[in-house]
Amino acid sequence: QKFREALIAHLEPVADKLSKDSKERLHKNPMRILDTKDENDQKLLADAPKLVDFLGEASKAHYQAVWDGLEALGIECKQNDVLVRGLDYYTHTVFEIHSKSLGAQSQVVSGGRYDGLIEQMGGDPVPAVGFGSGLERLEMMLPAEIGSPARPVHFVLMAEEASAPALAMAEELR
Repeated sequence: QKFREALIAHLEPVADKLSKDSKERLHKNPMRILDTKDENDQKLLADAPKLVDFLGEASKAHYQAVWDGLEALGIECKQNDVLVRGLDYYTHTVFEIHSKSLGAQSQVVSGGRYDGLIEQMGGDPVPAVGFGSGLERLEMMLPAEIGSPARPVHFVLMAEEASAPALAMAEELR
C-alpha cells in the first residue's frame, strides 16, 4: 500500500503527460502503469519509486531466500523493477523465465506466489505458487533427439542450512 501511494504521488504531478491508459490506471491500479509500452510513460517512470524499497521485514526475508536459491542453482537472473502481473492476487515474488534461443519472443514461463487466492475464493488459507508456459515455445527449445529419461533423485532435508547445497546438487544431477 505504501508503494502504491508513493507511485501515485510520483505520477500525479505529471498526470497530464501520461498516456490515456495510464491516466485511467493512475488511481484504479497504478502498478499496472509500470508495464506500459508507451515510450513517454516509460520516461516518466524512469525515476519512480521501486517496489523493492518498500518491502516489510517478512517480504525482505522471502525475497532474499528466492535470490539465495537462484544463486545456489547458478541461475542467471536479474531484478525487473517494472514487472507486474496482470492478476491482482499475486503475493511476494512474480517471475518470468526467458530463453536466449527464442529471439524477441523469449518469454517461456511466468508466474508467482499467490498465497491468498484460495482463501479469497472461500477456501482455507493455503500457500501457493503457480506458473503458465507457452507449450509451443517450450517445444522450440527441445533438441531434435531427446535422450533416455533421467532417474528420479529425491532429497530429504533435515535442516534449513541444507537447502542451498541440496538445490545445487539436484541441479548438477539434472
